[in-house]
Amino acid sequence: MLMYGDGDGDGDGDGDGDAGVLVCQGGELAGWSLFVQNGRAHYVHNVLKIEMSELVSADPLPTGQPIEVRVDYQPIEQGWGRAVMSVNGAIVATNERMRITPMGYSMVQEGFAIGKSWGTPVAYEHYQGTFEFTGDLRVVELRTDPAGQVWTPRPDWKTE
Repeated sequence: MLMYGDGDGDGDGDGDGDAGVLVCQGGELAGWSLFVQNGRAHYVHNVLKIEMSELVSADPLPTGQPIEVRVDYQPIEQGWGRAVMSVNGAIVATNERMRITPMGYSMVQEGFAIGKSWGTPVAYEHYQGTFEFTGDLRVVELRTDPAGQVWTPRPDWKTE
């Protein structure tokens, strides 16, 4: 997951500290959100409103320049994986055993959103409402590798 944009979001380099949701999927009952708050990047995975797994950048985001915020997730087993956040290629946070919802999400309810949250907030302990990103969001890129996905078929599923 990548975000390219201006460090403080407004393009003028004055360091005013933009904030808001960069990209999210789901809502208060389950989902994930990548957002900027208090000058730091946050990635929160809400596991069915039972547990919140989180990454927070160790240092404040650079200001006045284009930046890349990236979260890479590598499955370990169903519902668990290793998550790494990087800013401009440098690792800023790691969770060696991040819990995630073990099945996929529907796009029907809160769905997938870029630049703001709509519906109920995924990271309801951190923000409320749409939490629209106040900066300059230029590119959001999501990549998946089906070969790296971990899932357990039910006995009644045919695998032929």
